[in-house]
Amino acid sequence: MNKINENNIIDFIKYLYQENIGNAPSQEVLDSWTGLSDIEIDEYLQQLFENWKFSEEQIFQEINNFLNIQNNNQKIEEHQNGNQAENEDIPFDEYNDTDSDDAEQENHEAYTINNESNATEFPYQNKKSYTWFWFFLLIILGIGAFVVYKFQKFKNLKYLYVTTDNVSIRDINGNNIGRMDIFPTKNSVSFLRTTGPETFPITIKNKEYQNRQVLTDSTSFLDYLFNKKEAFAYVNENYVIDNKDNFIIYRNVFKAINNSKNENNNLTAKYRMVIVGSLKMKPELMDLFIVNSCNNNDNNYTSIVKSKTKNNTFQVIAQLSNGKYYIFSGQPDDNNFSAPQAFNYKVNGSDQYVNYENEELLFKKQNGVYFIYDCNKVAREYYVNIDNNGSLQFAKYSFDI
Repeated sequence: MNKINENNIIDFIKYLYQENIGNAPSQEVLDSWTGLSDIEIDEYLQQLFENWKFSEEQIFQEINNFLNIQNNNQKIEEHQNGNQAENEDIPFDEYNDTDSDDAEQENHEAYTINNESNATEFPYQNKKSYTWFWFFLLIILGIGAFVVYKFQKFKNLKYLYVTTDNVSIRDINGNNIGRMDIFPTKNSVSFLRTTGPETFPITIKNKEYQNRQVLTDSTSFLDYLFNKKEAFAYVNENYVIDNKDNFIIYRNVFKAINNSKNENNNLTAKYRMVIVGSLKMKPELMDLFIVNSCNNNDNNYTSIVKSKTKNNTFQVIAQLSNGKYYIFSGQPDDNNFSAPQAFNYKVNGSDQYVNYENEELLFKKQNGVYFIYDCNKVAREYYVNIDNNGSLQFAKYSFDI
């Protein structure tokens, strides 16, 4: 796909949508392909073709058709430019009207008469009328400046990125009008423009949720200018972030648990922020991803432990794709994170701690305590030890005093 690059990617996306969906892509979709390197373009196109279930033959055919259309358009444009150059060689005198001198004389006479008339009939203007004129002019200029400012702000609104799949896009009344997926399909998007960090309460099934305000294809500048709330859409703040770089990391880190509805829904935005923020503190782990141990889909168990300490530190215990378990800690509101720490178990009857590695564990919370099980739901007789501050520490043998 190296023939598709930053110079023709936008035209190629328009061509793909028109040929395969029958509609032009939204401006948000086009903006998402802007500013990418050739390597990123190649990677994202591959993901797009996988999502659309294109075969290698289809991919080859689509690219060739597009390039042929571009080459034909270029030849037509070069031909038209050549004709225009020939027209420009025609002498200017051939276009002059033979009566141009007479018309010029008539215009000169009319201009002289009008000037003489204006010189004798121009009315006297008092100073008060000029005051009102300047007053209204300043108001108009002020309104114009404000509209221009709002328009520039409208064109430069930042994007909001989803952190998981199947996140509902709703209207002001809570009705579902679309969806966001971290790996978008033909019927979803992975990011939308947002009006800012402010949240709006949206009621869904008699329960209120805080949502971020976003723009849809139908949201116009006038809607934005007059803050017409019913013209916007809304997305639960728990599943979106503002940082594009983190969004790319999210796509990798959570690609496995996105396929598990139970684990995916339970891991809300702040815990995801902690995992990503913690991983960034240890770059050698950045290429790894969270594993859904035991391929868990049982709502009574979880492969991921979540906890919050008394000082508002969020913590997660999860297994990475290298087979090891880690504790991720941080304060997402303050953008303060700690590097991942190994999740160990204390050997019974000794002071030795050993990391869980190449084992698959499940956790079940009972009376505020996370007990540990194997994939067959058999108890390991270990539980997650938590200190007085509510901080996750290690796995402790249940009968160890």
